[in-house]
Amino acid sequence: MQDAIPIHSKLITTLVSDAHGADYAERFRHYDFDADTLYRFSDICKKVMEDVARVPGACTLMNALLASRTRKAFDVPFAIVAGSLKIGSTYISGGNAAIDGPQLFSQSTVDFDGHVWMIFGRYLVDISLARTALSGRSHPLLQQKVLKEFGSKVGLFAAPTDEVRRTGLIYLPRYVLTDAQIDPLARGAEQYFGLPGEWDRSNGETHG
Repeated sequence: MQDAIPIHSKLITTLVSDAHGADYAERFRHYDFDADTLYRFSDICKKVMEDVARVPGACTLMNALLASRTRKAFDVPFAIVAGSLKIGSTYISGGNAAIDGPQLFSQSTVDFDGHVWMIFGRYLVDISLARTALSGRSHPLLQQKVLKEFGSKVGLFAAPTDEVRRTGLIYLPRYVLTDAQIDPLARGAEQYFGLPGEWDRSNGETHG
């Protein structure tokens, strides 16, 4: 569904333009989903969470896998965003420094101390937040916040981008991943999580 009024900030739209081009960024800036797309996207998110082992700190690989499957299902603009996560004045993941995205994300596995999330329509979608928070190995503030706001049974965190800060979570975007970065990371995710190589089969490739 197209909106006459942009639903994303100039900052995130500029990052999307840097990653995907001006035309894509203009589509992204106005795009919001309809009910059928939301239903199908929710199923994709659920399947990723079912397929991926419950390990903390896997935000980059989980989001790459989610992006790859979403791209196969829809011809719609979305963004995989890398940056920092704060609660109040405390950095939970990442910091105030810029991210060298072309260097950092141009490999099939990533050692990244920041955070990665998706923007899909007007929603911020964080598929890994709760798993990290409830792993027993996260920052104590994050565990406390997730338990207080969402409880111990939460899976995926999603909220309209203009309402996220009301939860006390502050997402600071620094970089948007390109498709050329996402595809190898998605293949790396399949290998890391022991999945059956869906990306390879869809491209007519086989691996032993």
